[in-house]
Amino acid sequence: TKILMTLPGKFNPLITAWDSVPVKDQTRANLIERLIKEEQRLTVMDATEEALATSDFGKRKTKVNSNKKFQNSSSGNIKSKKEVECYF
Repeated sequence: TKILMTLPGKFNPLITAWDSVPVKDQTRANLIERLIKEEQRLTVMDATEEALATSDFGKRKTKVNSNKKFQNSSSGNIKSKKEVECYF
């Protein structure tokens, strides 16, 4: 239990899961094996989150106003986007 108490908070799920392991299987070797697996899993998750954060960094977020008014260049009439007829 000394090892478990010194772990950072990100290992709390592992600590909780370790309590459900049968006492006969709660050996130092099994604990170290689980800690290594959990650390690898957390490292992969952190790398994935960092990659996603950097890929979204440069994107602009714009809000489209569907009621925006514009002028028809041929007739000079002002219409909303909802009133415009598509001929395609």
